[in-house]
Amino acid sequence: QPEWYPLEAEDAKRVEEVLTAWSMSRAKGGRVRCRFQQWEYDPDFAPRDQAALYIYTEGDFRWDAPNVWMWGVNSVKRAVANGDKTEWKNEYPVGWARNKDTIYEWNYQKKTCIERRFPDEWGPNFGTISFFGYSARLGVDTELLRLDPAGLQNRFWIRALTPKEGRTERWLELVPRKNVDSRRFSSLLVAISESDWDICGLDVRAPNY
Repeated sequence: QPEWYPLEAEDAKRVEEVLTAWSMSRAKGGRVRCRFQQWEYDPDFAPRDQAALYIYTEGDFRWDAPNVWMWGVNSVKRAVANGDKTEWKNEYPVGWARNKDTIYEWNYQKKTCIERRFPDEWGPNFGTISFFGYSARLGVDTELLRLDPAGLQNRFWIRALTPKEGRTERWLELVPRKNVDSRRFSSLLVAISESDWDICGLDVRAPNY
């Protein structure tokens, strides 16, 4: 468990207030339609500055059910070191969609659509493929984008953080309790909008963060 756990009574109350409002909003159900922006930081492959942005992506996200969604990428730019300067190069986007037991991958460079079918009992999380003993995810992890606030305290240690000044959001830091999550990320920073009490931002931190 993290060093800040267990929480003080006032801090635990702040967490409970956010989870309650978030749960009430999620209970209304409904579809999700939004534009997204994604920033990726990778000290292994990015330019020399380890804190510098490496890949910037824009696109459209649509969600109808845990196994019916679309992650459509419109543009991708990659940072490339050129001497002491960093240049931005346009990349061909790749998008994904899922319709129950079928996952589609659009590769705009090759002008192809790859269709992968999984068994009916496959869970709502994004699928994985295995090769040479390694497992690789097929694109974005949509389960994190639609985290269910119910039961989160059994899955994570949670504390409230103070948002940056001027942000109408509530921030929660989630640290995995279970190995299956800790192998995917060391922690999550979830931003909950005070306008609709649902996720408006997500910071996914690598296992070696």
